[in-house]
Amino acid sequence: MGIQWESSALSASNDLVLAPKGAHKTILTTKSLKVSIDWSNGCPRLQWFSTAYTFDAATGGVLHYVEREDWFPVSEHEPSPACPLGPNDEPFVDDRRCEFVYGLGETVGGVLRTGRKFTLEARDGAGYDWERGDALYKVTPFYIVFNKKTRIWCGVYYNSLANDASLDLGAECDALFNGFRTYRAGCGPLDYYVILGDGTLPSVISTYAALVSPSLGSNFSKTPLSDTNAYFKPWRASFTLPPRSQFGFLASSLAVSAELHAQDAIQDFVKTCRNKGFPVDALHLSSGWCQHPENGNRHYFVWNRQRYPDPRTLGTALEEEMGIRLIVNIKPWLLNDHPLYEEALKGDSYVRAAKDAPDPKGIAKSILWSNGLGEHTYGSYLDFSSPGAVQWWSRHIKEDLVAMNMTGMWIDNNEYSGLVDDAEGYVGKSSFWGGGDWESRLGWGGGETTVGQVGRLIQMMGMAKTTHDTMLGTFPERRPIIVTRAAIPGMQAYAHGTWSGDNTTTWVALRRGTAMTLSAGISFLPGLYGHDIGGLTGKHHPSPELLVRWCQQGAWHTRFTVHSWKEVSTTLWMYDGVKVDGVEITGLLRDIVGFRYQIIPTMYSLYVNEYWKQGWPVLRPMFWYHSADPKTLALDEQFLFGSHILVAPVLSFEHRTKRVYLPSAVDGTDEAPEWCELDTGIWHTSPSDGKFINL
Repeated sequence: MGIQWESSALSASNDLVLAPKGAHKTILTTKSLKVSIDWSNGCPRLQWFSTAYTFDAATGGVLHYVEREDWFPVSEHEPSPACPLGPNDEPFVDDRRCEFVYGLGETVGGVLRTGRKFTLEARDGAGYDWERGDALYKVTPFYIVFNKKTRIWCGVYYNSLANDASLDLGAECDALFNGFRTYRAGCGPLDYYVILGDGTLPSVISTYAALVSPSLGSNFSKTPLSDTNAYFKPWRASFTLPPRSQFGFLASSLAVSAELHAQDAIQDFVKTCRNKGFPVDALHLSSGWCQHPENGNRHYFVWNRQRYPDPRTLGTALEEEMGIRLIVNIKPWLLNDHPLYEEALKGDSYVRAAKDAPDPKGIAKSILWSNGLGEHTYGSYLDFSSPGAVQWWSRHIKEDLVAMNMTGMWIDNNEYSGLVDDAEGYVGKSSFWGGGDWESRLGWGGGETTVGQVGRLIQMMGMAKTTHDTMLGTFPERRPIIVTRAAIPGMQAYAHGTWSGDNTTTWVALRRGTAMTLSAGISFLPGLYGHDIGGLTGKHHPSPELLVRWCQQGAWHTRFTVHSWKEVSTTLWMYDGVKVDGVEITGLLRDIVGFRYQIIPTMYSLYVNEYWKQGWPVLRPMFWYHSADPKTLALDEQFLFGSHILVAPVLSFEHRTKRVYLPSAVDGTDEAPEWCELDTGIWHTSPSDGKFINL
């Protein structure tokens, strides 16, 4: 189970009885505990009392059941657990309500997870609903529980990437069993960790981070996850730190990369950005670089020479002459009409078809994105458990991108959601972690297997590791730049940067994005995290007000990117000459970006000393330090930058003031916090029960 239990229930003085039942079953019984262990099918079946564990022998599915506090209302004013604000939009507080659940990484809605159900699968969720969208791009089967009565935090991590998995944190109820939480997965084994640390939130996060990060002096890729002692040695979030450039302004645009003369347009874009007074350190090169000139299909590693007649010159001009790191978009598949499709086929590089599939070559065919929104055609995913795929991918990164003087990789659309047949297979000769101990990782002992046995998500790690190893091997003196859209636990070892995917140009995306950032942070996602400022999807552009508010919020994030998929790109200078409330928009945005560059030294310090070494997020929810104040437990529109800076961005249309909560004492102290407004110098002292103020 991943944890060694010590309990008086297991002592000999408690009438412990160990009764074998045949060759493959044992029942352990005490006065207060009964566990049956059945390993007749090769995968242990554990049954704790009557409902803690079940194993479906017919399908291989597993279920973990945990009791929770009941959810019968304790007050006529109690709101839904999924929307925990009471009258006057203040967090509902009642001494009888004690259990609060957080985590699960990048999910929509508020930061509280209590009373909700989540699908643990990855999807290409373009334009997702910010209140109810599920599933999204990343899968993090890790949640945290705070008991307000005992003041103890604990975490639960399910070491599985199985298909058809879900976590129900109280959405389902049954009077027969009272309150409960359940984890379900389409296949076993059921391998989970209960993380206690010292009972505080920072300790729980650090312990979880240590489990999924490289240990110093040992090979992360070859250390059994079952060897928990190895994961409490000194560790780091990743093998290398990101370069400082990745904390600056990272420009991006789908439209510019697809212009007829894109090579010139990209250089002009960067020059205009700087001429308008906006520093820029990197540019994302969207997939217009590889579109077929006639049908528009995206053929990764094959340049569109009409748009990019000399990509090597472009790379040299940006990277060496202008100091811009180019981050090139690549995806883990080849369409049927890709010029290199047959070349990859020779190396056994693709996911294999089911054994009873009609394809004569035995290659799995998936419906894959080809051109515009919703356009698709058939192609095949690369299988990164195949040495052929690893070699093919690495060679083409070096020959077609690095040789063009481009040194950043943007691994995109890597959810592998197009694999819909569980009988399709993986070669299984290369480990995604580099070692042979796959069984302790995810129940896979190596060798040929099927998508249904080990899941789709594991391929994310293979793509990230192969890309990371290629870049580090090519430039051992450089810190690799790898940005990923999809992620699973441990992804931060190979990819530093990520973002919330294809968000919408809406106010709700801005408002809920703050809660998503906080959840991602306490779930130990890759440390450079942010959103596409201005929104990616939607034909409309952000209004001047929305763009300003988004930049004000985004300036505090570890990843700061303006990105869009519109006929005319969203830019920081698109409202030149426009004023709102008498303030010129471009000048205001210039000041915001300038402020962001002022705080980069502090941000980088926090990243290295607290995220990289301890697993702590740079942006923290108020309950990180103030969980003794119950009103902080539902706050998710303000946050702490590090330990001492409270940030409360305006997130609503036409609001010119902000209601800010000043919490009571820091956990473990009796001193009332004092807060200073940075722009006015006015001081505020928090009362013993906290207070709201308007700024």
